[in-house]
Amino acid sequence: MSNTIRYCGELALVIAATIALVSCSADEDQQAGLSAIQLPMPAAIRQISALEDAVLSLEISINNGLPVVFNGQGSTDSWRISIDAPASRENTITITWIETIDQQRVTLAQQEQSFTTGTTASTLNLNSEYRSTGTGFDYDSDGVSNLAERQNSSDPIRADSGQFVINEPETVNITGGCYTMGSSTNEEGRGPSEISHDVCVGDFQIGKYEVTFEQYDQFATTTNRERPNDANWGRGSLPVTNVNWFDARDYTIWLSEQTNKQYRLPTEAEWEYAARAGTSTPFSTGNQINAEQANYNARISYNGSPAGATSTRSVAVGSYPANPWGIFDMHGNQSEWTCSTFAILYDGGELTCNPTTGVNTYAIRGGAWNNPPANIRSAVRFRDTPDRNYFYVGFRIAIGN
Repeated sequence: MSNTIRYCGELALVIAATIALVSCSADEDQQAGLSAIQLPMPAAIRQISALEDAVLSLEISINNGLPVVFNGQGSTDSWRISIDAPASRENTITITWIETIDQQRVTLAQQEQSFTTGTTASTLNLNSEYRSTGTGFDYDSDGVSNLAERQNSSDPIRADSGQFVINEPETVNITGGCYTMGSSTNEEGRGPSEISHDVCVGDFQIGKYEVTFEQYDQFATTTNRERPNDANWGRGSLPVTNVNWFDARDYTIWLSEQTNKQYRLPTEAEWEYAARAGTSTPFSTGNQINAEQANYNARISYNGSPAGATSTRSVAVGSYPANPWGIFDMHGNQSEWTCSTFAILYDGGELTCNPTTGVNTYAIRGGAWNNPPANIRSAVRFRDTPDRNYFYVGFRIAIGN
């Protein structure tokens, strides 16, 4: 289907493309659902814009598609291009500055950048060099920069910095409080490490959804690390899998640097508090859970729950109803790393994060798509070493002291 490309609100052209580009002044509000890029004008380009014989244009191409031309640029230091990019995929934007002189086109600079779609703008440096004909352009100092002088220069024009959107996970504000962590001795499926004890947690924020492949892939691409295997299920809004504890922790560190927020993994006590959402039953849904409420192996009944189908894979986050506090997939879909060390008998470590690399095991919570209902209860606990990854373990983020 064709998308409309607009320039400062004026209809420019309609082409068959997967992207809608909108060029706007810097003081306009970002349009909902669009990914904003603030493009600074390199100093050398500003030099060219001051020359009387310079006719500048800016070309934007997405994913090597047909370039969209914005003519007459160069009168301001920067402007914003908003991109309505398709979800669940990586994209590449190519930015090319063109001068037309003596009816010939000269490529002054070109920059390529990968990005994914998101909702919150954060600053990334465009640390690649613009490929350019140069920065001086008036070599004989006669006040006129002719075509030969443009082409003789070979110095690169460097990008200043650009504002690219970080696909920042949504969070839910949680008011702290005290609750009974663990399970009662008569809870069906209870494990020996689910010791019932009272704990208190402070206010914090927790991810509304599990971190998705789309969100994690942006981190992996930006930091030049290998993207995790998706088991050929697809990526996009599916919860990220095959990430070990170090991967999850590194993502929160990177996200903190990009947003100036204090992201981390949730503690084990915070995780269970959020999963219970004020309940004291095995699930936030009560004493039973069914295949309409969570992604798990529903062929096995729990407390007389109706049987359903066997799940064969994870599904897109938010596919099932949220718990009473508006948090999705706390039961099933993917098991989730926490930042707390695991102790068979709770020893207080469930209340804190342990960021050191010398820890033997970390607590994993929530159960996954391939687990029976007893293994997706609020109190159920798993553990593993921080260097291990699985196709059924992911994570969600938290913010708090």
